[in-house]
Amino acid sequence: MKLNTSSAGDAVVTQGQSWRDDGASRACFKECKTIASSDMYFNGVSVYLDRTVFSGKGEEARRSALKQKILAFDGRLVDELADATLVLVHPARVLVDGTFDAAGGPVIRYHYIEDCERAKTALSIATYRIVRKVYKQTHARQPAPEPAPEPAPEPAPEVFPLDDLRQDVDDPMEVEEAQGASSTAEPTALQATTIPLPAFRVPQEKPFSYPEVQHWACTFTRWVTLYLGPQDRQVGSIIYNASMYMGKIIPALYAASFRHSFRTYTEFEGRVHAAIGRAKQEAKDNGIIALPSREVERLVSDAKSSYRSQLGDLLPLPLQIIRIHGDT
Repeated sequence: MKLNTSSAGDAVVTQGQSWRDDGASRACFKECKTIASSDMYFNGVSVYLDRTVFSGKGEEARRSALKQKILAFDGRLVDELADATLVLVHPARVLVDGTFDAAGGPVIRYHYIEDCERAKTALSIATYRIVRKVYKQTHARQPAPEPAPEPAPEPAPEVFPLDDLRQDVDDPMEVEEAQGASSTAEPTALQATTIPLPAFRVPQEKPFSYPEVQHWACTFTRWVTLYLGPQDRQVGSIIYNASMYMGKIIPALYAASFRHSFRTYTEFEGRVHAAIGRAKQEAKDNGIIALPSREVERLVSDAKSSYRSQLGDLLPLPLQIIRIHGDT
């Protein structure tokens, strides 16, 4: 079959080639069936539309129109990365890092939808895929000065080992279970892990208003759920510990920043609760044993040193990606 290529939007696309003709695309969408007609490109694929796509002021109509196109192509819009088979992002507004690993499929540029509409056929996703960036833990010669923390409405609590946390906190949802993590528990092979760190500089001003910070916070809370036992403790207790350790690691956060963000961002709170539920099941399925409190403290200390040593090299938010040929 002779293929013609043309420039559509900001990407070079191959016309006349659908998922059924493209082995790489087919491998990414094992659940997809053969496309039966030109107006059913997705055939039920679960699509996550990232918040960076037409999320600015005055772009509401464009985002709504894009959602309608996805539905018209027989796509199913989902609200959680973990439920997605396909993720659409704006390449100039987001840094595709490890937080997107939660998705069950590839991350591609949103232009794919518009180009399929123009071509009146399902195009190959190969030229639209975005390979996530991998960041190495590098140390600056001289650590950047630590910015002053956000003014706290309440004193930041001291970080205690998990088995020493008390039950006299004000909020009943933040009460730690009486059973602490066993100090003699031996971690399984799955526990050879480091604390996930943001690949950007967390801002001091309204940090959890940024999608990137919210994505990282969900990943961090998953880690806390997996490795800080016991696995059956209350959601409020998990969130309390996650917030406390975030404040210890990230200079721009204080110990209650994460918890207090739910007052403003209710949808974010829902995603955090969903991440905790999935992590609890993951821990149960894989037999993950909680880490000893001393090991947790060591990992937190390492994460704090690692993140703060590279502050001067990290990109600030909002991310401004340097545009290269092919990006818009």
